[in-house]
Formats: sequence, C-alpha cells, structure tokens
Amino acid sequence: MSLLKVSELSVNRGLLKTIHAVSFSIHAGECVALVGPNGAGKSTLIECLIGLLPGVAGTVERPRIGWVPEGRRVFADLTVRENLEVGADGLKDRAKTKQLMERVFRVFPDLAGRPNQAAGTLSGGQQQMLAIGRAWMSDPELLIVDELSLGLAPLVVIDVFLALDQWVREEPRRALLIVEQNARLALKHSDRGLILESGRIVREGAAAMLLSDPDLAKSYFS
Repeated sequence: MSLLKVSELSVNRGLLKTIHAVSFSIHAGECVALVGPNGAGKSTLIECLIGLLPGVAGTVERPRIGWVPEGRRVFADLTVRENLEVGADGLKDRAKTKQLMERVFRVFPDLAGRPNQAAGTLSGGQQQMLAIGRAWMSDPELLIVDELSLGLAPLVVIDVFLALDQWVREEPRRALLIVEQNARLALKHSDRGLILESGRIVREGAAAMLLSDPDLAKSYFS
C-alpha cells in the first residue's frame, strides 16, 4: 500500500527548475533512503513533499507527514516538554497526546530525565532525539528525517537509527524517508534507496543491491 505517491513532479527554486519530472512511491512498512551529493535537489524535493514549496508540474499524494529538519531546529528557549507539546499542536485528543509523549520518554530516556530542561542546553544527540520526538508527537504516517547523522557521534547515530526502525515496525501503516549525504550509512539502515542527481532520480532499488554496485561505490560510497 502506497503512503506517498509522487508522479512526474517538477519543482522550481526561484527561477531555476531544480526537480525534473521525479516519480516514486513509498509504501507502508518501508524505510527508504534518499541520497545524493550536495546540490542534487534533496532539500528542494523535501520542501515540496512537506508543503513548503509548490510543484510546477506533476502530483504528490501525501499521508500525514512528520518532519525532522536538518540541524534539528529545536526551540532553544522552550523546555523539552514544551517542544514536544508544540509537535502535538494539531492533535485534539489529550489522552493520545499523553500517550505519545510517554512513548517518546520511553524510547529516549535521556529526555525523560530532563522534561523541564531548556532544549538549547541539551547535547547535539539529545537535541536530535528531541527533534524526532517532536515529529512523532504529530502521530505521522510518514516520517521524513533530514541529515540525521550530521554532527553526531557514531554511537548516537546507531541508537537513533534503531529507535526509528522500531517506530516503523511497531505499526503497519508507517514509513520512513531518510535524507542523507552519507549514502552508505543511509542505505545500510534502509530497505530501498533512491539516488538523486541534478534533480533527477538516476537509480532506485533494494538498498543491498545499490550498496553492492561497484559503479555506485566509486561515486557515492568512498
């Protein structure tokens, strides 16, 4: 079952066409990696998927989307709890909000011990956990995580990937899109990969197949 369906999507950034007739789907239960070099158009594509940029051609069929932006962008002056409450702003069910927050604290015990701490005083890893938890609070069907590994210690990255994998697997109608410059890392933690280059998807397929391709290794996995 497709959660996200993108058909012949083109997107402009300013006067330049940055995304050219891109088509792909993401299905329930999948973890998909979107990888490519700097300037490939990853950020433009994601901004269109989450509704920040309009498409100039093509269509996007969206589920409920949660977004973890590059650089985390937590609200530094708000507490951990207040950041999570911001993420749940669209939910009307208080019991559901409480349940979601309890889950965030269960998965990320580093946050559970700091509900009243200002987010700006957290470590980089803790801020990434908070950004993910804030996105979870909207109860999304598709979670988009942008440059998850940026500036984080390797052990923290592994812990966060394991938490995201658990989130996908525990509900049948969920999926994850990981947007990364570190192609090897992203594909190692994904079921399928999309390779974006100059605004076009140039390859897609099972992550294991892409990782084992010697031509791709020369370009992306050095």
